[in-house]
Amino acid sequence: MSLLSLVSAGNLAFISALIAVFLIRNVFGKVAIIAIVSALIKFRSGLDIENLVFLVALTFGAILEEKLPFKKPINAFIAIFISFVALNTYLYLS
Repeated sequence: MSLLSLVSAGNLAFISALIAVFLIRNVFGKVAIIAIVSALIKFRSGLDIENLVFLVALTFGAILEEKLPFKKPINAFIAIFISFVALNTYLYLS
């Protein structure tokens, strides 16, 4: 996997959405951002496994950022890294 494929539009949208979720403190706002981004970033028409993995990775990153015991910026960095690696690992292996 090359560096250029890691910096694709989908990955930038994923990281941008995750950062937007971190900046919003309201739970309903977080759910709304995740739902809107998942609806807008469609890899193919209909619901397929890539869209579901994208949604799960976003949700996992948002939950992980809240549950880690460190300060918020460190939690955000760890959550972005882990969810980004999880998403790209699945997409690379499929």
